[in-house]
Amino acid sequence: MSTSWPEFLEAQGAQFNGEQVVAFSKPPLSSQPILVDLSPMGIVQISGEGSDKLLQGQLTCDINHVNESQAKLGAYCTPKGRMVSNFWVWQFNNDFMFFLSRNAITHFNQTLSKYAVFYKCSISDSSDNWVRLAILGSEASSTLTQLGLPTPSDVLQVTTQNQIQILALPAKQGYLLSCPKSQAEDFWLALSQYCSPAGYSYWQEYMVSQGIAWVDQQCQEKYLPQQFNLQHLEGINFKKGCYTGQEVVARTQYLGKLKSGLYRIALPENTATDHGQSLYSPAHNSSVGEIISLNHTTQPTEALAVLMKKAVNANNVYLDQDFSKKVHLLSLPYTINNEGS
Repeated sequence: MSTSWPEFLEAQGAQFNGEQVVAFSKPPLSSQPILVDLSPMGIVQISGEGSDKLLQGQLTCDINHVNESQAKLGAYCTPKGRMVSNFWVWQFNNDFMFFLSRNAITHFNQTLSKYAVFYKCSISDSSDNWVRLAILGSEASSTLTQLGLPTPSDVLQVTTQNQIQILALPAKQGYLLSCPKSQAEDFWLALSQYCSPAGYSYWQEYMVSQGIAWVDQQCQEKYLPQQFNLQHLEGINFKKGCYTGQEVVARTQYLGKLKSGLYRIALPENTATDHGQSLYSPAHNSSVGEIISLNHTTQPTEALAVLMKKAVNANNVYLDQDFSKKVHLLSLPYTINNEGS
């Protein structure tokens, strides 16, 4: 690449807020798939002959079911069961590729490295070596076909061509693309012939609609995997055996009642908020949850929030402590159990 990736995108009309593309000079066309730069997400690459043994003893997913054609959702937890990160993981050239929040990588790597010293493997932040993109929309598959690229058919299946890794997203309405940085400019220009470049909020909209939230630096070591609904998204394998945090995760699942979970909500119109915003209920003296991620492309604004189930069941959740701005529960594409106290 003759320029940096942000400089290249800026030349294509990108407008930035920090590292995040907020929009392009031309609005996206409704007739075309959406093309999104995923720079706020990153890639961790783990290599070496002991990698599988290391990861099997650390992750909620079964690493033996991960290969070059199959990714898995999973989490890496502390001994107390709190998530250091959650991720999609697949293999590429025998390395394990982790797709996760970029600002969660430093702590993820530092924590995992404490165990990696006992195995013949290396852990590296490879975010600068790969450009992450998403193609979203019902025509995403035909777009890749027009470019001569293979399209995996089932959710979280992976195909690779010319080192470009293509992962089928939930709901089969798009793809995650991990492209070597050296090919990224030409690849973007080719995709742009069939897609409309758009801001990062379109990725957030898709994730909110699918009920998938990512652990970022702000909420690391705060939530159990079940509080992000990973048990409903096949992100926890309860039969794989021991891993760090497994005792707490399993006990929560089988012996205790989970008091909170991840919900999709609509916020009151004309309200300004951000992720990390606390939510309230008249029946409680303190916060009953917080917003984890937001989608600003729709009105009213939609969000994913970890909420106490008792407040959700009572339909009594507000954005403010004056209880004047009520939030409304929206459906998720998977079933969750609202029982619990």
